[in-house]
Amino acid sequence: MNTEKTIEKIKNIDWEEYNGPEYFSPSEVIESLCHLVLLTEDHQKPDVYNSVLFAIGNNHAGTYYPVIREALHFILEVAVEGDSEVARNCALDILTDLYMSFVPDTDESTKFTAAELKGFVEKEMKGYEPVFLEILSAGKDSERNLNLILDILDAIKKRS
Repeated sequence: MNTEKTIEKIKNIDWEEYNGPEYFSPSEVIESLCHLVLLTEDHQKPDVYNSVLFAIGNNHAGTYYPVIREALHFILEVAVEGDSEVARNCALDILTDLYMSFVPDTDESTKFTAAELKGFVEKEMKGYEPVFLEILSAGKDSERNLNLILDILDAIKKRS
């Protein structure tokens, strides 16, 4: 992963385009995704995990906002190409929640319906299935990350 290039891409997106509830903050999306890309210390993982889930949705309610249309790409990229095992692990944990238990929150959205957002997440995750299978078959990551990938693949299979 080219960390500098990824961070530059994150900073250049017009996150304001994606509206959400009054506590949605585009600057928090940028900050949290950059922290995810740069994560290297296990003790920082819970803070980064929570900041990403609160920036792109409501972690307590188990929802994600329309900003998922841009943010998911970066989370998936970190999950499979992140520079550190900890960053990949954090991204995989985030994906596990987003895909397996979170639902869209479109109350404030004028651009997307809940069905459109859910369909987008389903399609993107399914699109990464071959990449996840390749990582798994090569055993190219830590045991904890391979176990998360197994969980994600199982969920994809069940939804197909």
